[in-house]
Amino acid sequence: MVNKLSFACLIIFYISIGVFSKIFEATSYWLGSVPIVLFSTFLGVIFFNIIKIDIKWVIRIFIFTCLIILQYILSVFVYGLEAIERSFFSFCFLLLLAFFVPIIYLIIMKTPDVFISKTVKIIAFILVFIGFLSKYLETKQIIGYKNVMIMPEPSHYALILLPFIIYLYISNQFSKKIFLFFIMTLLSLILENATLMIGNIFFFLITSLYGNLGKKKVIFFVLSFGILVLILSQFDYYAERLIVSKGIENLNVSSLAYFSGWERAFLTIKESFLIGAGFNRMGIVTPIGQYQEVIALLNLSELNLKDGTTCGSKLIAELGIMGIFMILIYLVLLHKIYKRYLRKSIFEKEKLFISFLSIPIIEIFVRGVGYFSPNLLLFLTSLYWIRRTFNDKFNIHN
Repeated sequence: MVNKLSFACLIIFYISIGVFSKIFEATSYWLGSVPIVLFSTFLGVIFFNIIKIDIKWVIRIFIFTCLIILQYILSVFVYGLEAIERSFFSFCFLLLLAFFVPIIYLIIMKTPDVFISKTVKIIAFILVFIGFLSKYLETKQIIGYKNVMIMPEPSHYALILLPFIIYLYISNQFSKKIFLFFIMTLLSLILENATLMIGNIFFFLITSLYGNLGKKKVIFFVLSFGILVLILSQFDYYAERLIVSKGIENLNVSSLAYFSGWERAFLTIKESFLIGAGFNRMGIVTPIGQYQEVIALLNLSELNLKDGTTCGSKLIAELGIMGIFMILIYLVLLHKIYKRYLRKSIFEKEKLFISFLSIPIIEIFVRGVGYFSPNLLLFLTSLYWIRRTFNDKFNIHN
């Protein structure tokens, strides 16, 4: 009973991260992460009596910390010491989350597979229902435009929902995947959210193509994707995002913010000789760029200034060549995990870990919310699962 309750509370706290941040109008999700850290501590000490320290995990944290400090010292020679306190406190909180990862891992591992499956499906249903309900309440003018109730904006809602959808795509057979894909596509259309649409299409294709599929189904996917693009092009919201060659002055605000993040990342690594600006200093010491200048003319100069719109642009701008290597390593690792697991029957815990290991690819390339995303802690837990599962013998080069 304690194990089931602990897991249920963990998932509830995970969803509530966005709620806390929305209530307190926080500019970062770190505030919403505090309750889940306190909750993990309570469970770890009281229920599971965790007193052992995973030395190998601590060593990895120490090595990563040393690399970040070294990179930051190098960045100081280019950009000075501005915002050093911001970098220090942000990184300390990141380390704090990392130290709680083994507790989260233990909570999940002690939870029965059947309960994990039921809980994830119930939460997925509730979140999808909230999405449809939000649109209905919006049409009745009960809530504001693009208000998803539990999240600051639809893109953030998409990042919370997608891990559960990935889990369902991994779990279900082809026919059920098609039905789920239809529901999620419909939800994406009525919410007018590109993050949810792209994530839904991407993970539907990935979980299907990495699975055991015949040539006919692959052809079906290609044709379906082409038809879907044609359908989306008929909606003004998606047409504006599909067409990116109409000149910088004619792009919508979302596209401007997106391209601004990547432009500033390129300008920063060029200006800093691939070193980067230093941890969490994007938008403070980094170059502005043409796209950000256009955004400033719209009186939106602070729009995604510090998060770069995507986590990928933020990583590259702040960590330079190290950020590029981190992204490449993650992509190779994800590919190896997919090849190893998606073509066979796996446990529910493994499906959950793979789901949260997958979601950063959307945050890196499509839409991010900074480092302290609601998915960060469970993503780190998934990395910890890889270390524990393969007993340090997993080689991404094999």
